[in-house]
Amino acid sequence: SNNNHHLQLSAVDEVEIQFLVDNNLDDLSSTPAPTSSNNTTVQNGTSWQIQTGAMTNTFSGDCLCCAQHGFSVLITVRRTSSSTGQEEQQQMIFDAGPYGPTLVQNIQKLNRNISHVSGIALSHGHFDHAGGIVDALGEISRQQRQQQEKDNDNNSDNESKKEKRIMPHAIPTYMNQDQIVKRAIQVPFSPEPMPLGPVPTPDEIVNAGGTFVDTGTK
Repeated sequence: SNNNHHLQLSAVDEVEIQFLVDNNLDDLSSTPAPTSSNNTTVQNGTSWQIQTGAMTNTFSGDCLCCAQHGFSVLITVRRTSSSTGQEEQQQMIFDAGPYGPTLVQNIQKLNRNISHVSGIALSHGHFDHAGGIVDALGEISRQQRQQQEKDNDNNSDNESKKEKRIMPHAIPTYMNQDQIVKRAIQVPFSPEPMPLGPVPTPDEIVNAGGTFVDTGTK
């Protein structure tokens, strides 16, 4: 019918899914190819390297990601432009884990540049998938400002610097208004249901530097 909407999909060269928050973190088991560990032994085995390149001389908790009950991934799509022949890249964060500081810590430990993330999408309205959204928006904005300052420093023309200095752009956050409801679970040690952590409201998302995009049906 005329009411059907057809989504046109473009072919891409590569899709990378980087886990940012997961229930498990295992740095001891073997990792047969093509999988890889959170840590990679380098040179003589006395140094350790985070998968994406952040170096440390001591193997300790400071260089490890944190596992929590929840889920978040960074999706990166790459393709070669048919007009310029240059690689094009788009990124999105899908879910944001249960706790903002954990998500931000893992992004930094993995040395991931998220300044070009074009959106955050929430799968459903549970705190273990939505709890880190506000902090994720804050980290994106911080990295955007950091990248802009770096770009400006590479330009010796002070006037050009002033012209090019822009504020971080708002990040679309795709959610369903119906996901923002109070939830609770029944626990054996209490006669009353225990409230679950909240899902960010549209106002909280806007205040953190995002734009709320209601994906629900009207």
